[in-house]
Amino acid sequence: MFGSFSKLCGGNVRPARIISLQTDGTVIECDGTVATPPWGISQPSVRRMALAGWDDGFAGIVGSPPINVFGPGDDEAKLVLGGTVNPGQYIKAAAGGVGVAATTAGDMVIAQAHREGGNSGDVIEVKPMRFDIGALGE
Repeated sequence: MFGSFSKLCGGNVRPARIISLQTDGTVIECDGTVATPPWGISQPSVRRMALAGWDDGFAGIVGSPPINVFGPGDDEAKLVLGGTVNPGQYIKAAAGGVGVAATTAGDMVIAQAHREGGNSGDVIEVKPMRFDIGALGE
């Protein structure tokens, strides 16, 4: 995978969340477990216009058109944080597809914080990537 691509959703996927690829080729939000390894980051926008009665808060759902997915090869993507992340720090998935600091050998890294850090609930720019933090010898 090099750069952005499109995928159908196998469940409800919110904007700017870490997603996992399923065996049927669809994507779902990561839950931070080994069962749903991180594979990319969902588009930063909702699937419908942000008008009263239209916007359901999802980037994609089952049966909707494909969503844009950011991955290794992309320069940046927006990501919702689930904890404190410092600039330059590696990020892994947590429940709900949010990003948290990757600090332990074996953590599956999906991104690196770009020029900014943030706290839980913040949306920051990240550099998509994918590797096991143990591969760095940390």
